[in-house]
Amino acid sequence: MKKKNVIIEILIVLLILLTCLAVYDKAHKESDVFFSIALGNRVLEHGFEEEDEIILHDGVKSSYLRWGFEIIVSSLYKIGGFKFVYIFSLILVCMQGLIYYSLLRTFTKNRFVSAIMTCVIMHAVRAELASRAHLVSFILFMVQYYCIEKLIETNKNRYFITLMIIPVLLVNFHASTLVFYFIFFLPYIAEFILANMKLKQDENSKIIIEKRYFLKLIIAMLIGCIFGLCSPNGINAYTYVFKVMDAISVNFISEMKPLKILDYPSVVAFVSLYIAIIAFTKVKVRASDAFLVFGLLIMGLNTVRYIYFFYFIASICILKALSGFIKEYNVNLQFINNKIKYLLLIGIVICYVIYLIYRLIDNVSMDYIECDYYPVNAVKYLKQNYDIEDIRIYNHYDFGAYLELEKVPAFIDARAEQFAKEFNDNINVLDDWYKVENHSIEYADVFKKYEITHLLIHEREGISLYIGKDENWKLVYKDDSFYIYENVNYVKEQ
Repeated sequence: MKKKNVIIEILIVLLILLTCLAVYDKAHKESDVFFSIALGNRVLEHGFEEEDEIILHDGVKSSYLRWGFEIIVSSLYKIGGFKFVYIFSLILVCMQGLIYYSLLRTFTKNRFVSAIMTCVIMHAVRAELASRAHLVSFILFMVQYYCIEKLIETNKNRYFITLMIIPVLLVNFHASTLVFYFIFFLPYIAEFILANMKLKQDENSKIIIEKRYFLKLIIAMLIGCIFGLCSPNGINAYTYVFKVMDAISVNFISEMKPLKILDYPSVVAFVSLYIAIIAFTKVKVRASDAFLVFGLLIMGLNTVRYIYFFYFIASICILKALSGFIKEYNVNLQFINNKIKYLLLIGIVICYVIYLIYRLIDNVSMDYIECDYYPVNAVKYLKQNYDIEDIRIYNHYDFGAYLELEKVPAFIDARAEQFAKEFNDNINVLDDWYKVENHSIEYADVFKKYEITHLLIHEREGISLYIGKDENWKLVYKDDSFYIYENVNYVKEQ
């Protein structure tokens, strides 16, 4: 029996690894990896510079929100190009899947539910899986959840120490998420307060409030608050989230917008299941779990990017309740013959594996960079025909990071913290770019303000509809997706 269990466990792990490999896209749809490589190179070559040297504008303060991740990615890129970056990202995605599975196994004690839900969750978070610092921070948050649960259960120092180390890693690998380290303590502090209020609980209470080892947890959080300053970012790591919510970027970055709940049926299913278990069954849930589920749901409804915290953390609480339901009501599908049950299971797994292999083969055949998505050939043209230091290029927010990878100073890239006045005094690049793209400002004034000599434009950009009719700009390059326009007054240096 023990050997059989080991074999089953190995097969489940292999299935989860295959799922992780299949859901992660080889092609870079998120531009973060490009500026991560560029910034990592600057740190390795010049240290922590005061000004951002990879962009077009002077006087912009550097930020090092992801510097730990950036130097790793840039080092791998130097050694083996995007192939090594891809392998590194795959390793992190596989770590996410296996850690999530191990957490479910620990807290639900149900192997098959844990395996199924791990595969479901990895598909659900697929849109967020990219070569960016989120891959590291989600791993750290899952470890944090585990350590919090174990600390209040056992009061052991190893969990206490780990909780104090996590903010140091977060602030140096993905500082913009540091504030969530403290948010995850709030449900437990709320339960601690309720426990000390000595509220009466009868046998019919569905929400359990227990006096557990909360004191050391609170101490770990307070010490972690100090350790969160151990980075080049200082206090900015704490203020970033609040500043970015006030910036204009929330109007056009899809992951910063409020979540449309009907676009995420899995969230609806999870929440409905949790409410149904609490309302209509004998299963009891802990107050901290309920606070986590509904707190992370509210965060996700406010901003799309936070729904992934719901998937990785709140789902564990929901599946704990589901496991309690299965145990309470002895749900084991006894009405189905065992042979039929196993045949169905084998058939479903085989079909799923075939689907994963198909996706994996399709993934491997992709290019790391798609030429219709990023201006690969257009940048080659610029570098072959111009002195890059002699021209000033206007570009779209989505592909500025690719210019930086190619050592072409970008007008703007996907880092809101660099181009908004909330982060850099007297810098209004993000606002100006947004107004040009939405025709709410005279683009000629903006181009004059920033002394723009060339425009690198995607065919789907709004400005492409009318710049071709402007006699002050002439088309010098065109491919299937991108145009380059040159100002008629620009004189090329000989």
